[in-house]
This record gives sequence, structure tokens and C-alpha cells, in this order.
Amino acid sequence: AMRLLSEAHLRKGEIQLATDTLQQLVDQQPQDVDARQALGILLLRTGKQDQGLKLLDSVIANRPNSPIALQAKAEAMIGRRDWPQARAAIDQLSALPQQKPLGETLLGRFYQAQEKYTDAAQAYSRARQSAPTAIEPLTGLVQSYLAAKQPEQAVRAAEAAIASAPDSPFPRNLLGEVYAAQGKWAQAEEAY
Repeated sequence: AMRLLSEAHLRKGEIQLATDTLQQLVDQQPQDVDARQALGILLLRTGKQDQGLKLLDSVIANRPNSPIALQAKAEAMIGRRDWPQARAAIDQLSALPQQKPLGETLLGRFYQAQEKYTDAAQAYSRARQSAPTAIEPLTGLVQSYLAAKQPEQAVRAAEAAIASAPDSPFPRNLLGEVYAAQGKWAQAEEAY
């Protein structure tokens, strides 16, 4: 019941009430791993990094195959620029069944945050091989190519996505953004 109440508070935008409700649930039922995970993620989102990470670490210790906790920890560590901890969480996540595309996407973010755009592009390319219709790997791939000053590669990636999903507007919009970033306004307008 308290978890549902917390979710209701979140839907209404009442973040503090949601946090307080989850904290009460964790205090009453410290063995509830799902509640600790939800509270840890909420604390991370509200800027309480140390508290959130402590809870997520306890979740991962009890449930090392939790993709949600591992993803949240990896994202937090990337934000903190704690590269060893981020990479460890990403590697642990990537080793889980069915999580390779998400792991490769996070690895792309990891490298982008370090301005290692070639490595980021490689990770996003691997993520696209596993999940060819996913938006984030395509976006990350194109952004990495642009950041690496390889606009022709960005165009090719967007065009390949258009070819594989001709009915999807997203790759076309992305191609338009690539052309706009290069100041090629007529081509950008055509792509949009």
C-alpha cells in the first residue's frame, strides 16, 4: 500500500511526499529490496547522491542481477565522473542476459562523458547491432561522430537508420539535425 501511495505522489509531482513514503516503507521493512531500489533511485534524482548510492549498493549486494539498480548506479557514477565505479557497474550490467544493448549504450555515454568519441561511437554501434530500432544508441552514435568532427559518418549513420526503418520519422529528423549542425539548411529542410 505504501509503494502505491508513493507512486501516486510521484504522478502528482509530489517528490518529497513520495520520498518520505518510501523512506517509511524502507524503515518498516528493511528487507524489501524493491522499496530500497525505488528509494535509492528517487534519492539520486533529487540530488541526494550519497544516500541513493548507499541504498543502491545494498540492493546490488542482495540482488547483483538487478539491471535497474546497475543502470542507476552507472548513470550516477558517470555523472560523478567516477570512471572505475561507472565501468564496473556497466560491465556487471552488460554481463546479464538481455542487457547487452543497454550496457553498450551506457558504455557509449561513459566514453562520451570522457570525450572519447571514437570509443563512444564504437559502443553505440554495438548497441545498434543488438537493438537496431532503439533511439538512444542512434542518437549517441550520431552525436559522437559530430563531436569527433566526422559529419560524413554521422550522415551515413542517420541514412542507414532511415534505410532500415523508412517509416520512422526519428532518423529523418536526426539527419536534418546533422545537416543543420553543418549549416546545410536546404538539405536539413529536405530531411525534416
